[in-house]
Amino acid sequence: MITTVPSAGLAARRLAATSFVESVEGSDMRFSPNFNGCGKAIEFCKSQKKAADSAFPSNPIKFAPPNVFMNQEKLKKQVTLADTLISGLQEKKGREILRLDLREIQSAITDYFLICTATSDRHAQALADSALEFSLKYAGQKPNSMEGFQRGEWILIDFIDVVVHIFQAGKREFYNIEELWGDGKMKKFD
Repeated sequence: MITTVPSAGLAARRLAATSFVESVEGSDMRFSPNFNGCGKAIEFCKSQKKAADSAFPSNPIKFAPPNVFMNQEKLKKQVTLADTLISGLQEKKGREILRLDLREIQSAITDYFLICTATSDRHAQALADSALEFSLKYAGQKPNSMEGFQRGEWILIDFIDVVVHIFQAGKREFYNIEELWGDGKMKKFD
């Protein structure tokens, strides 16, 4: 059974298509009487993999540069878009950075919320610019949408799988997203 996940990025579709094709081609499943109609599914996955490979010709994931205090072991683990965005927020001295992992919540609209506090509207705008720069440069992803940049009180950057919230302190306290989505796994970053 093939499940299509509309929010999955191109790299994730590539990985899923590759693993499906390899698992089917490496087994005797092709010759099974229960394999009726799966030939089209395999061809579809091969075409998806080919499209993803052409979009990412060499290495689909690049690592964000380490900050001064990061050791090599942590750098190796830093491959997700969320981690790349966190590096961008840390680069511009974002405060109280929090990652909410919402993948296990059925009603969640995204996989991760990243929440960060800015000291002023200019600082919020600089944080948003840094997150955008890191997402393009190191993860090769553009946001689906962005709101609130002009005022800088609450900037929301939507990457579909990851939503970044950059608040000024008063707005963060007022909306209290951490409490609202408290069922998610929280991880704080300094």
